[in-house]
Amino acid sequence: MTRPTTESVLHDWRYGQTQAERLCAALMHIDGFESVDPQHPLGGPDEKKDILGTKANKKWVGAAYFPATDKSFAEVKEKFCNDFLGVTRNGASGFAFFVNQRLSVSERKDLVSHAGRTETELYHLERMASMLDAPKGCGIRLQYLRIR
Repeated sequence: MTRPTTESVLHDWRYGQTQAERLCAALMHIDGFESVDPQHPLGGPDEKKDILGTKANKKWVGAAYFPATDKSFAEVKEKFCNDFLGVTRNGASGFAFFVNQRLSVSERKDLVSHAGRTETELYHLERMASMLDAPKGCGIRLQYLRIR
C-alpha cells in the first residue's frame, strides 16, 4: 500500500472547510504571524476574513480555499479577488491566501499583482507542502493531514 504524500492529501482535500481554516491558522503561526485568530471555522458570518493575524505590527486577513477537486486558474483568481475584498472591509494591511491548487509561477505573479501595494502572502499547494514537510510543520501535518 502506498502512503499518501503531503501534496496529495492537500490537493485532494477531504476534511472540509473547518479543518482547512484551522490548518491555515496553524501555518500562519509557524510562518511568523502573531495573534492568529480564526474567525468562524465552524460556520457563520466572517465578513470576508477566515483568519486575522498580525505580522510586523500590521493587521492581516487570511483566507482559505481548499476545494476537493481541481479548479481552473480563473476560478482560483475569482476566489482570490473575492476574498481580497476582506482586506479593505476589515482595515487590514496584508492578505494571506491559502489555496490547495497547483499554480505556475506566472499564475502566482498574476494573483499577487491583483493585490497592488497590499502586502500579500500566497500559500499555494507546493509552498504549503514544503512547510508541512519541514520539521516545524511535523505536528501540524500529523494533526490535520494524519500523515506521520
